[in-house]
Amino acid sequence: MDVEQPAGSCYSVLLCIPHNGSVMYGTARALFRASRAHDVRIQDSCGSLLASTFNQLWCTALNAYGRGEITHLAFLHSDIAPQDGWIDILLDEMDRLDADLISVVSPIKDARGLTSTGVSKPGERWHPHRRFTMTEVMELPETFTAADAGYDGDVLLVNSGCWVADLRKPVFRQTYPSGLARTHFTIRDRVVLDNGEWTSHVEPEDWYFSRELAELDAKVYATRKVRLEHYGYYGFPNYEAFGGWQHDEQTRCLWDKGQADDRGPDSRHEARY
Repeated sequence: MDVEQPAGSCYSVLLCIPHNGSVMYGTARALFRASRAHDVRIQDSCGSLLASTFNQLWCTALNAYGRGEITHLAFLHSDIAPQDGWIDILLDEMDRLDADLISVVSPIKDARGLTSTGVSKPGERWHPHRRFTMTEVMELPETFTAADAGYDGDVLLVNSGCWVADLRKPVFRQTYPSGLARTHFTIRDRVVLDNGEWTSHVEPEDWYFSRELAELDAKVYATRKVRLEHYGYYGFPNYEAFGGWQHDEQTRCLWDKGQADDRGPDSRHEARY
């Protein structure tokens, strides 16, 4: 059942929080201060299998949409603390851009200044072409696509920590003939013997999801319009340039022609947290 509501009206949002039994104070605050303009209900799921927990929430949201109960889905990780009214900001931005999904840029929890937002080449599953640093993000438009970042035709890799999806868009309900959903979360791993050395590779659940959406030509954006902090030992902010890296040094051999070689990225490129 489609839930039709004009832009700017009060939407019905399912706010999902996957966790492993603990939630940061700033995250808890953000759950209850997410919106003043829309109808938001909270759904949590506790589990140690990350992708499975995400998919349970994903199915809950799709089924709720099918019953005509919600229009949008929001995700918030238990260690991310966005500003008050973050859902309102994202929904206004979605309406302005007619976006399918908008993800808030979130720094990785270390001193490099890297984020888990970046780009990959179409068909490349096992490493990013480049991740953006907070220094670079602050030089981009507040809300951007891969093309806005200078990578037209590439896949925008967004993180799953804080985002909103418009479930009224049919892209989220596409299936293969077997009934298998085109969009879901999974973590893919492999071990490769290369020149006598074993290396491990991983495709994280959010980048897998991003690549699936790209194959469906979904309108996906990343934004820093919502201010947040990603908590480790302390909060890592997305609203200022910080960190020891101006650019992604681990993938430089892929995007910097002056440093290009045939080594390719190694398994450490997916060690994002």
